[in-house]
Amino acid sequence: MRIFILLLSISFSAFAQNQTYDVCVYGGTSAGVIAAYTAKMYGKSVILIEPTNRLGGLSSGGLGQTDIGNKYAITGISRGFYRKIGKNYGRLEQWTFEPSVAEKIFEEYVKNANFSVLYNFQLNSVRKEGTEIKEISLENSSNLSKNIRKITAKIFIDATYEGDLMAKAGVSYTIG
Repeated sequence: MRIFILLLSISFSAFAQNQTYDVCVYGGTSAGVIAAYTAKMYGKSVILIEPTNRLGGLSSGGLGQTDIGNKYAITGISRGFYRKIGKNYGRLEQWTFEPSVAEKIFEEYVKNANFSVLYNFQLNSVRKEGTEIKEISLENSSNLSKNIRKITAKIFIDATYEGDLMAKAGVSYTIG
């Protein structure tokens, strides 16, 4: 009986380390959260991977003033975000905000759409077939353990600011 329970827990543990999704978004920036939210709203299985312990990128990290020339050019889910910010301040919409308010709203997107978020995991390697990314391997970024998790997806979205996933996949780029 003990051997069976041990084998069962090992297989569940292995299953949890290798997961398959329709869409994998790497980078929990504001664009990453909204990309994951949108894919989930279209009925896709989604995972959002954030190498740190916080969602929202610059918006929740200290940049609480939006550079905007014409606010009427902002529509859709983006406009909805600024209206959610505004609601927090008792206004229709708000273009400057406290980072903690933005973070709370990004967390609400995750909760409302009910998609998985994997915090504190960074890219270790990328497996491609031809030019398509098929699987990524991740390691814990908070303690850099060699506990590797593999994520397979039909579509990968790089929502980092520096293009971390694309660089690891060997996509050519130019600096400067």
